[in-house]
Amino acid sequence: VYLDSNVGRYPLRYSDQRVSSQGQQVTGAKKLSDNGYWRIKPVNNVEAYTQFIARRQGGEELSKEEMDKWAVHHTDLVQLEHVATGTNLRTHDVASPMTATNMEFTTLPLNNTANVDDTIWQIKIDGAKSNTTRLQTSASFIRVVSHKHGVAMWTHTKPLPDWGHKHQEINGNKKPNEKSTLWTIPKIRGRTATEEELEEMKKKVVSMGFMAKFIELQGLMIRHNNALTSVHPFQSTPITWPLLLRGISFWTDKESRRQIYLLGNPVGWWTANCALLLYGMLVVALAILERRNAPVVDSIVYRHMLRSTGFLAAAWIWHYAPFFLMGRSLFLHHYLPASIFAYMVTAAVYQFASVIDYPRFALKHWYGRARALVPSPLPGYRLVAWVLLEEEAALWEDLQGLLDHCLRVVAVEVHRQMAEVGVELEDLPLVAVVEELEELRQQVVMVELEALHLLMAVEALEAGLHQRKVVEVLEEEIHQRRVVEVLEVLEVLPQKQAVEVLEEEPHQRRAVEVLGGKQPMNRKATAAPVAKMEQLPPMILQAAVVHPQLSQQS
Repeated sequence: VYLDSNVGRYPLRYSDQRVSSQGQQVTGAKKLSDNGYWRIKPVNNVEAYTQFIARRQGGEELSKEEMDKWAVHHTDLVQLEHVATGTNLRTHDVASPMTATNMEFTTLPLNNTANVDDTIWQIKIDGAKSNTTRLQTSASFIRVVSHKHGVAMWTHTKPLPDWGHKHQEINGNKKPNEKSTLWTIPKIRGRTATEEELEEMKKKVVSMGFMAKFIELQGLMIRHNNALTSVHPFQSTPITWPLLLRGISFWTDKESRRQIYLLGNPVGWWTANCALLLYGMLVVALAILERRNAPVVDSIVYRHMLRSTGFLAAAWIWHYAPFFLMGRSLFLHHYLPASIFAYMVTAAVYQFASVIDYPRFALKHWYGRARALVPSPLPGYRLVAWVLLEEEAALWEDLQGLLDHCLRVVAVEVHRQMAEVGVELEDLPLVAVVEELEELRQQVVMVELEALHLLMAVEALEAGLHQRKVVEVLEEEIHQRRVVEVLEVLEVLPQKQAVEVLEEEPHQRRAVEVLGGKQPMNRKATAAPVAKMEQLPPMILQAAVVHPQLSQQS
């Protein structure tokens, strides 16, 4: 709009019975007319400025130095004279017609000196870094701020009643630094800019850093987003989104009277709501039990619930809660980012309830984790499956992965025991992996299980090998560490729980029994020559009976 004024007056009383000053109207007009021209006058040297204007209006050619002398700069104090009515722009402590919290804008006759302070304005050029920055037509954005009251000239889109010719209201905003208080000067009457001045007025492209651009972009998005306040038949409130009480018309064809209605999966969304509620209850209950020194879950499980699942729950809140503070029209699709994290919390709560051996699950490779998710899994089934399918390459790959895991866990146990007797920990070659794994509480059990898994696979692969030959080969490959007794080498594939460690001793751990179901073995699928056993990689054989307490020789 253009800053406009006319001889019309504000009504004495508005529709809400507030009283006005009955001053001359100052409004915002959609089109530029003769009522939209204002003369910028300096507060000081008024007489010299009057002479300058007279010379200029008389057609006298003035030098560039004289013209520059009266140029308007950043923070200059000026008066704005309405050319058509010969009055100065004024604001005073009277409420504006439509915004009771803002100050009324009107005009004051030139000969009125009693309230001259109300007519003094400070020009603030947006982006100016010093008071030497010059105001340029069309190239500068300015704020017109009352020197006495500190309010800035401002408007809004709601039109005035009929007495205001449906123009926009102009008033004094008490927040002068808002973006909506910026104005520009598009035209000077009676003068056309020279090519030289046009060249000077070309707006320079401001160089902005990444963060400045990012902040500006976010601010613009938020401002335009908040402006979407029109009522829509399918809008909904945030509190209804998790319950899926209202969907959205996603697509409509009026001719065929067809429509697609966007709605979430009720089962999934309500399950996620229950999981979020259950997670909150679990956190509170576990915190109370920890406070009373009566924990019911392992410390690793408790820490995972607070950190990993807590992060997902916090992300859900972060993507959901801000919508309660927004004044714009909202729809169900605004909840979709938050619903993703709600589903993740659901999976985390299921994991908490279904995983049996959590410390083992937390540090296994992906295939170990998948196996641990199944309640009471049959140990070694993956490896035995490779044997049945004669996929030796896949078998060796899995064996090597299990071996690496065994050695890491053994390193933790050795690290702990050497520390107890005062050995320098830096002397160990595997110190680098110790920090990552030293919080494990079931290192020895893991070693036994993984080693026996390997042993089962080897025995299943070479099921026809004599018991004594197995022992001899293993003893030779692990540097004289004895396998005390292997009562039975598997002649059939295990179909039920196949391994149980039955005995522990302070300085050596024995694989006492290997028990398995007695189902006929598919000899055609698993038979292999004795020579294959002797060709097994030494590290694989070593891992089969690896000991958690290594001797000084080892």
